[in-house]
Amino acid sequence: MKVETMVALLRARAPWRSVARVGLKDLGLPAGMGWDDTAPDLLAANALNALQKAQLETMVLEHLVVGEKSLRIYEVGRQPIDALIASSASKKSSSHAVTSGFPSVLSDAQMGAIGDVPPKFGRCIADKDGTALVFAGIRSYTRRVELDPKAVKAVVPSMDFESVIGVVNHRRMTYDAVWLPKTGKYVYVLADYPQDATSDFPAQSHLALERSLAKEMGVPLIPVDLFPAVQGLYDAPDGDVVELGFITDDDSVKHLKARQGKKCLRKDGYHTAGATFVGNALLPFRIAVRWQRKLNGLLTVQPEVLLPGTSRTVYGVNNRLYDCVLRNCLGLRDLVLIKSKLSPHI
Repeated sequence: MKVETMVALLRARAPWRSVARVGLKDLGLPAGMGWDDTAPDLLAANALNALQKAQLETMVLEHLVVGEKSLRIYEVGRQPIDALIASSASKKSSSHAVTSGFPSVLSDAQMGAIGDVPPKFGRCIADKDGTALVFAGIRSYTRRVELDPKAVKAVVPSMDFESVIGVVNHRRMTYDAVWLPKTGKYVYVLADYPQDATSDFPAQSHLALERSLAKEMGVPLIPVDLFPAVQGLYDAPDGDVVELGFITDDDSVKHLKARQGKKCLRKDGYHTAGATFVGNALLPFRIAVRWQRKLNGLLTVQPEVLLPGTSRTVYGVNNRLYDCVLRNCLGLRDLVLIKSKLSPHI
């Protein structure tokens, strides 16, 4: 993979401070104050030796699997997983523009000419813990942005606006993945989920991959209910709770966030979302937990999982939660870590 492609993929997909910068520093590569400061150093002639290029390529490929994803977990049994791992070694890349030179970065003009594309198989990434099948596609989505009322007033002088919301159309190249661990009975499907996308963005990839897997594995695929893990992660002794939605004993609904600093909402008083004043009556329905994974030296990456339940999930007849959100993951070790935290509760 060319260094230009690797830099472009990281720049487009990895949060700078929490992921890209940490990963580059871990490899001993230039990591300045941002991409504008860092990219020229990485792209300079002979800036990276052969080993550094190989290490950076591994980092980029692993981030395609785990970076900024919606995760669904399916219980299929060991035999179908082993069979798919065995067959994946000879699996050929799809013949399509989105998988040509996989992985690649397409311009807006190129994506516009191609149009939306469902997930197309690109390649396998295998390591000691399992095999990831990685897919590429193109997805359109809209994003709401706040506009300056004064600027709009200049265009439409006859109208007064207190606030103006615009809708921006985007196309994005997606990288989705199916992870097949070497142990256990579960398959993990990871659909791209950009931070600025709406909550329904990953649904198309999940549906397409679910259908494809069910056909290939010969078993029905029903996602595992993750809602029991909300209480399980809250009661667990490790990880920092950085977001918490809960119902109190008087049926008040609270939703608090604490992603800045090292605060854990399990340990704070009720006024900052802890359970000090509500005792055992606290009923969590939404939780985000962040862990610390040490890299070389003092560097750490902070993978986070969000279980986005609602208060309706608690009292509903079909109180199920099939999706969770992965943020700030750098590589496959982060997926293994999150798997170990979720597994006891599903």
